[in-house]
Amino acid sequence: MGAIALLEEAISTLERERARIPVALAEQQAKLAAAEEALAAHRRAAEEAEKRRRASETELEDVRVRRGKLQAQSAQVKTNQEYTAMLHEIEGATRRMSDLEDEILGAMEDGDAARAALRTFEEEHRRVEQEIRRAIGELSRRLELVDGALGTRRGEEEKLLTELDASVRATYARVKRVRGTGTSRVRGRIRSACNRDVPFETMNRIRAGELHACVNCARLLVVVADADVAGTTG
Repeated sequence: MGAIALLEEAISTLERERARIPVALAEQQAKLAAAEEALAAHRRAAEEAEKRRRASETELEDVRVRRGKLQAQSAQVKTNQEYTAMLHEIEGATRRMSDLEDEILGAMEDGDAARAALRTFEEEHRRVEQEIRRAIGELSRRLELVDGALGTRRGEEEKLLTELDASVRATYARVKRVRGTGTSRVRGRIRSACNRDVPFETMNRIRAGELHACVNCARLLVVVADADVAGTTG
């Protein structure tokens, strides 16, 4: 049972690591997604500034053409009332042109700032992306190694279990199904699974080759080599 207990411990350690790796992978993938979204946001800011500039320039040209037509038509009006109305429209077009020119300048400044920020962020993003992808690669490779090691250790455990007496094997399987492990290693008379003392008489019987189950958790008790030393010296 000692070899099985050692395998159980190794398998439990591997299973804990196996459970942590997908979580770590998900965290790295979330970081990568956040970095990609931040980069996209910087690009959108630069694109939006460019769109605003182009839209304002298009409208400015339209207003300029309309004002030119109004100025040409103003020479043909026949009454002061018509001329006053026409002049009002021309002044409105002139004010709108001034506003659009301001908007174009603002969009150009915003665009320059957004492109500068984008260039800076792209450099940082490349560095961060490389680090994240490297971490994802390492985690993925580690996952493959852990899965391989788990398969090997479980195969070794299964082989050892077939060598046990059928009744012991059944007890082990039943306890493991409920508790997660079928053995409890004893170090210095202390049961590792439930942290309680093992009576001296029981310790002696276990050392003599008898199988005993823990009265508290029902796991099969296994005395490890360092526990033997501690028991005889303490």
